[in-house]
Amino acid sequence: MRANRAIADLFGRSPEDAVGHEIREFTHPDERDSSVNHLRQLATGEIDQYRMEKRYLRPDGRVVWAELSVSLVRDAEGNPVAAEWLEKLLGSRKAT
Repeated sequence: MRANRAIADLFGRSPEDAVGHEIREFTHPDERDSSVNHLRQLATGEIDQYRMEKRYLRPDGRVVWAELSVSLVRDAEGNPVAAEWLEKLLGSRKAT
């Protein structure tokens, strides 16, 4: 994964520390199955995009919430080439 400063801050890491990790490593265990299912649906063409509120775990154990919006980018032949995603930090204000 590539990470800019905002995403790294969300995960409580430096951008350099986030590189080479998969997003599921930062995802709260209770959210992992749902995330995998949504990504599978994107890859198979069942859906074009999805939105969800999602929990992430920081290295200090703190849970942070974010609103996630994901869409799949396809090449001219319709093959998936990348996923574009946007996170909006909701913070730790939600009950966990």
